[in-house]
Amino acid sequence: MRQLARFTLPAAILFSAVTMWAARAALAQDPVAAAPTQYKVLLENDRVRVVDYSSKPGEKVGVHSHPPYVSYYLTACKVKTVMPDGRVLEVPRKSGEVLWNEPGTHSSHENTGAEGCHILIVELKPGKT
Repeated sequence: MRQLARFTLPAAILFSAVTMWAARAALAQDPVAAAPTQYKVLLENDRVRVVDYSSKPGEKVGVHSHPPYVSYYLTACKVKTVMPDGRVLEVPRKSGEVLWNEPGTHSSHENTGAEGCHILIVELKPGKT
């Protein structure tokens, strides 16, 4: 009986962690709903959505998801992004930099720079070309 408890507790902890991560990812919001003061929709049609993202130093955005998208950095930015698996990405970006981004969920997103961050985001709608 004692051995069973030894294997059951780690399994229960792992199951709980996976379940919490899956629930958090499932509850991920649209970024505009998650942070309406930082994300503003500029254009939306059946193919794309163009979103203006602007944040001040220290501002954070909670859990949110994006479809495939292009980000165009209007200003230099230093943003820390925490992924659902716990990985932390913090890469300084230059003004004028353009990036392709696969769809995904962020656990958090924070402007860690000394200046404001301004990004133009073009999200692709699913199934549209």
